[in-house]
Amino acid sequence: MIFEQSFKIGVRDIDSHLRLTNRALLGMFEDVSSAHSDTIGCGVGNIRETGLSWVIMHWKIKVIRRPAYGEKITIKTWVAGMKKLYMFRQYQVVDHEGQTIAIGNSKWVLTNLQSGAIKIPQWIVDGYGIYEKTVFDAYQIEKLKEPECEASYGAEYKVPCSAIDLNGHMNNLYYLDAAADSMDPERYLSGVFDYFEMMYKKESTLGEVLKCQVYENDGETLFAFRDEGGRHIHAIVLLKQLLHF
Repeated sequence: MIFEQSFKIGVRDIDSHLRLTNRALLGMFEDVSSAHSDTIGCGVGNIRETGLSWVIMHWKIKVIRRPAYGEKITIKTWVAGMKKLYMFRQYQVVDHEGQTIAIGNSKWVLTNLQSGAIKIPQWIVDGYGIYEKTVFDAYQIEKLKEPECEASYGAEYKVPCSAIDLNGHMNNLYYLDAAADSMDPERYLSGVFDYFEMMYKKESTLGEVLKCQVYENDGETLFAFRDEGGRHIHAIVLLKQLLHF
């Protein structure tokens, strides 16, 4: 029930301080999730055969210690719970000494590429199994909400060709880029965001212009991405600075 994969931190994975970036960490989480799904026949490698694809709905991540360039890490993942349409997947990142350096929780929906979201079939439930260990308090994730107060400022982000993924819409990792590009540069570059969440509500397509409302509060910044008309939320991103003693 627990699947694990090892990674070595490379040049493309680090920031100016030679530390693993949030974007690179999420990419590794995606890789280990897909590899786990491949083993039971419902991963990316099986899409042509099954017509099924997992779509991420929510990430919740906490970094305890950032690994540096050249370090080897192991990411462990397992399914802690399922609810009809949704799967809740856990992540534990350990260093070469076996110490936990990051944890994550995620919510996924299974989609049929022709008809959309479907109920998770029993053969997939049985294939993963349920390991009732959680890295946070519970395997479910509370929804992010846009604050009722006025935004600190706004920005726009146009979905580029490079952001389109195998499902034909903006890949979830690019919302971290969109958040970075929407944030005050000085605040973003001077911050270390060791806790972050991303919740997705609506697909974003090639060339679409997203209106972003940015809410700043001490060491916390929330980004609400809406369609150009401002009616529908596509995604909410939360970046938070944590103090380590």
